[in-house]
Amino acid sequence: MLIDYLRYVAFAGRLRSFFTERYLEFVDEPSDVTGQHLRFSFDTSERSLWPEYTRYDHQYVALGFGVKQYPAHVQRSGFKLGSPPPTFPYTGQSPTKWGVEVLIDIVPDRWRGYSQREEVSYEGFPIRFRPAGFARGQVGSGEKLYTGASDKSKFGTLCGFFSSVESGSFGLTCGHVAGNKKVSLLADRRRKFWKFDLGSAMEPIGHTAYIADLSEFRTASARQPRSLVTSRLDAALIALDPQISAEIRTRREASGAIGFPPCVSVLEMLQETKVGFRGAGRPSPTAARISGVTVWKSIDLYGDGVMHEIGDVLMIGHPRKTYLSRSVSRPGDSGSAIMGWENDADWYGMLLGADEEATYASYAEQIWDWAAIQISDQYLDFYI
Repeated sequence: MLIDYLRYVAFAGRLRSFFTERYLEFVDEPSDVTGQHLRFSFDTSERSLWPEYTRYDHQYVALGFGVKQYPAHVQRSGFKLGSPPPTFPYTGQSPTKWGVEVLIDIVPDRWRGYSQREEVSYEGFPIRFRPAGFARGQVGSGEKLYTGASDKSKFGTLCGFFSSVESGSFGLTCGHVAGNKKVSLLADRRRKFWKFDLGSAMEPIGHTAYIADLSEFRTASARQPRSLVTSRLDAALIALDPQISAEIRTRREASGAIGFPPCVSVLEMLQETKVGFRGAGRPSPTAARISGVTVWKSIDLYGDGVMHEIGDVLMIGHPRKTYLSRSVSRPGDSGSAIMGWENDADWYGMLLGADEEATYASYAEQIWDWAAIQISDQYLDFYI
């Protein structure tokens, strides 16, 4: 259940035109739609036919889905902000054979008109509707990050650190958490002496040096066909104060930690993979799973009612089926690193926000490509 195959179908394959204009044939009003997703739909009995693949079986799985040419070593996908999402090309059997289905999010106020609809499909792809409003940036491992000391109710999470031999260390978080380049960030850092928790202290850690936000990606007019999705990112790099950089270096050397491979490639990601994250204020990691690909989603990043749009991101759900529809994340989790559950050295991405049904996360590979350009270093290490 290869994530990159879903991306190929959505952005370069048979559903490319569906997500821009043909979906309008299946909704009452364009403004009813808050997002669209693609996933493999297997119920419990059908899913049991699949072996228990892990990300290390990615080559076997990719060849099974018909990737035209699998690289000798997993090559980078080549994300470029503002350009169409890159995917590897695939041939072979129809995606409908694999049980690929479309999800369309409907604003809850308009759900009554969709809840009793008969099943519909587009060229053999089942279309499912679900009530889900606009996603929200969840400002409300990581330490708490604030853009000021006045309002401690609004915070995000420090994802991790990029380390460059030439340029030093940079903290990573979401763009909507960090704010603009003039903002100094404060961390609410836990203080411990041996096993005794001494509380926390607010202290500055640095300022925003580079930011990729969604300010230029406002949601398009709801009554016009959508333009093609392009790669977008909501991320910020924090230039750390020298004292903090030295502290990180000392901790790393004392623990013997090394920078693990910078990210899990998109070509290695499989739907249903169990992952986890640890948001600020959580005592332990939260279990989750990769549940599909979000083609596009409207999101209120700053809580001001202004909608921006994310696209080509991971959809993250609960590790098991739940009877109540609710997101696995909560306010304050924006910026959390999405890590492998079995191996927390596997970095999958960074949590962006959530709606009532799901949580959304950028790909680690995309973040790493952007950070390497900003810092001018292709040999970065990444640490949690």
